[in-house]
Amino acid sequence: GYPLNSAYDGRPQWNVLGGLTDIGRNAQEFIGRRFSPYGFGGIMGLRNIIARPSSLRPGNRITLSAANRSYRWRQMYSYNSGATASGRGYLLSFAHRSGHSGYFEGTPYGSVSGYAAAEWQVAPSHRFELSGIFNHFKRGQTSPLAAEARDLHGRRYNPNWGWHGGDQRSARERLGFRPLLIGAYRFSGKRLQVRASLGYHWGSQSRTRLSYFDAANPSPVYYRNLPSFY
Repeated sequence: GYPLNSAYDGRPQWNVLGGLTDIGRNAQEFIGRRFSPYGFGGIMGLRNIIARPSSLRPGNRITLSAANRSYRWRQMYSYNSGATASGRGYLLSFAHRSGHSGYFEGTPYGSVSGYAAAEWQVAPSHRFELSGIFNHFKRGQTSPLAAEARDLHGRRYNPNWGWHGGDQRSARERLGFRPLLIGAYRFSGKRLQVRASLGYHWGSQSRTRLSYFDAANPSPVYYRNLPSFY
């Protein structure tokens, strides 16, 4: 019941769950403004992610993935105790994604994320939950290309990177670290159900770029730096 949408513009912040595929598998979709017991939703609908230990398959899971898009490698480990006889359950999930360069040139990628949840059913009708998410990421970004730049260098060209001291560096990078803590209480009676959640979300998100105060734009795709300008 805790919203993951941005308080600034209402956009869903999927990067909070970046890499944590295992905890996002069990979800409920509510299309459009259809009634939902988890929130008011909107025109684009509502998605409720259920990531309690008792709602996911118990056991260990190790995942190794290779890709040629945003990142190159992903390693993920998850452990879920499931619902135990004592009424307590635990869920842990960690993921690491990395890549020297993605589909576009000069777009390095690095992300470390984790999820932990504890569930305690003190009685058949009363359940307490505590969960936390952290995700730290740093990724290089590309820029839109005019037709002239694309014809000269190809569609995978990225004008934002170069060599500095023998190292590949990107002028435009996106960085973020946004932990999230959620405490919840559930009561399920014959004629009444109560769901209460309290969360705390903090952290930072930023972007970088070259500064060229009182100087010409150094971007190679700036219109004054293209052959057509001359």
